[in-house]
Amino acid sequence: MAERIKVLFTIGSLAGGGAERQVIQYLRYLDREKFEPILYLQRREGPFVADIPDDVAVHVFEERVNVPRWKLPGYVHRLQSKDLVALVQSEQIDCVFALTIYSILIAGDVLPDLKCPWIASNTADPRRDLKNEIKRFRTVKRWLLKQAFHSATRVLAVSNGDREGVSVCHDVPLDQIHVLHNSVDLEELDRMTGNNPPDYSEDRFHVVTAGRLNHQKGHRYLIEATRRAIDEHGLSRIQVHIYGDGELRSELESQIERLDLTDHVKLPGFTSNPFSAMRAADLFCLPSLYEGFPLILLEALACRVPIVASDCPSGPREVLQAGEYGDLVEPTDIDELTRAIVAVAHDPERLSERTEAGRKFVETNFDAPQIVRQLEQHLIEVSETELH
Repeated sequence: MAERIKVLFTIGSLAGGGAERQVIQYLRYLDREKFEPILYLQRREGPFVADIPDDVAVHVFEERVNVPRWKLPGYVHRLQSKDLVALVQSEQIDCVFALTIYSILIAGDVLPDLKCPWIASNTADPRRDLKNEIKRFRTVKRWLLKQAFHSATRVLAVSNGDREGVSVCHDVPLDQIHVLHNSVDLEELDRMTGNNPPDYSEDRFHVVTAGRLNHQKGHRYLIEATRRAIDEHGLSRIQVHIYGDGELRSELESQIERLDLTDHVKLPGFTSNPFSAMRAADLFCLPSLYEGFPLILLEALACRVPIVASDCPSGPREVLQAGEYGDLVEPTDIDELTRAIVAVAHDPERLSERTEAGRKFVETNFDAPQIVRQLEQHLIEVSETELH
């Protein structure tokens, strides 16, 4: 093994999510005296490409391999597996760190035969996530994914609930799954909160959320709760800002128009800096149906904004410490969500008194350099593992 441990981080792209932001933090804070980080993407796309540290070598599958326009099922996977083998061998990689389902599938296909130690890092509770992430050949892919987790040198989960989900779905013993929580780059967040503050009118009650516009994030329930907050509780000054993009944009736009909420619900699109908006908001709301360990909630705590979140599997309860740092509501329960939002609007001090304690909780437990030190210990132990 080289003097520095060469770690290959592999993920599909940097298209804007919690896992993608975590990769950037790993690359930024990994100790360069001990490690040489290398990044392997399937596609060079996403807003966080610009944040890759200058000293990190980047390899991109779609730039390394000529993929034909027409191909049989499984052909691209075979090309990806072959290219990963070539990269690991040519760069003399000591350890691979695979994030998200498809990177884990590819790693599990080839790394055991190479005798290359690797870490499978799960980022969302698979009890719900697999149904939405795997669209085609679900039975085969679930079997392959189970084999991949069993072949990994080490399995990481982002929360205790995520750990339980990996154990249930992939039949991995709980004592073989380690928890590495998501982290917040507090130095970067504090710098960005002062950049381009939103022009929010002072006479409105501003609710902010951020995340991909997909089924998982439950935005439609927040939109419906906004209508009920106006009609049933007289909260006509509410204005909801949903930051993000995704496949449900047109559907959400139609819902907003159908409910006559164009003045009350805004879809400003994706932003790489939601922190200034969160800092300026009266409330942050996370109406998700499921999560892993939602980074955006940690970031909201760090921004000192009152929080209402769904008590979904498997992260909000853990992040908010069972309601100590924000209110938890039943997922998909629009009435309960509405009441929680209205309660904050009518009594702003009820949750705001928890915001400073929430910030200190993040500082103590989830600051990025601290979490990366934990990651480094995993990498050292895995790289020293002798595979037979």
